[in-house]
Amino acid sequence: MHVAGGEWAPWSGEDERSHEWRDTDRSTVSQQPVTTKPPRKMGWWARRSFGQIAFMVLVALAAIAAVVVLLATAGGTVADTMEQDSAVVGKGRDLAAKSLLRNAMTALDSAFMESMDFTAVTRTDLEAIEPAIAWMGPSDAGVCKYPPDSAQAGDNAVGWTGIGATGYEIGTWSDSGVCFGVKVDRTGDGYTYYRDGVITAW
Repeated sequence: MHVAGGEWAPWSGEDERSHEWRDTDRSTVSQQPVTTKPPRKMGWWARRSFGQIAFMVLVALAAIAAVVVLLATAGGTVADTMEQDSAVVGKGRDLAAKSLLRNAMTALDSAFMESMDFTAVTRTDLEAIEPAIAWMGPSDAGVCKYPPDSAQAGDNAVGWTGIGATGYEIGTWSDSGVCFGVKVDRTGDGYTYYRDGVITAW
């Protein structure tokens, strides 16, 4: 049994009492320790001054601007590289067309040695000398300026025609879209080179 202000405790004296009342000065109110919540921690932005925040924003904007400039520069570089690659590919195709014509000219010169007349040279003669070339002809005069559409260098095709006993014309289309041709006169003007129908050295 508990009473406000004290409690029964075992007796320590010499008489026959077994318990005695002792004042404890305890209150009936619980003496539990009082706890309080720690102060709320301030957010990261709240702990920064306006000047610090403004500086960090400016740094972020500068970084974004640098990335934009870098991407724009890289885009221009890629475009330039693609244009250069396209030019290199076109040049390679033109070189292949010229090489094809030179091989065809060698075959025509060999065929001439048999008949001594270019107008007498036949497709069968040329195919026997150079079967790797697709001979489109004999064509009409002017094939050196405007080869037939079927004379595509990518197909090893060449247009040709004899223009006299000692002369011939030959032409082909490069895969770049440019046409190349040669007019040969073994006794007069020699070799006249054409590019897209215009006399020009190549």
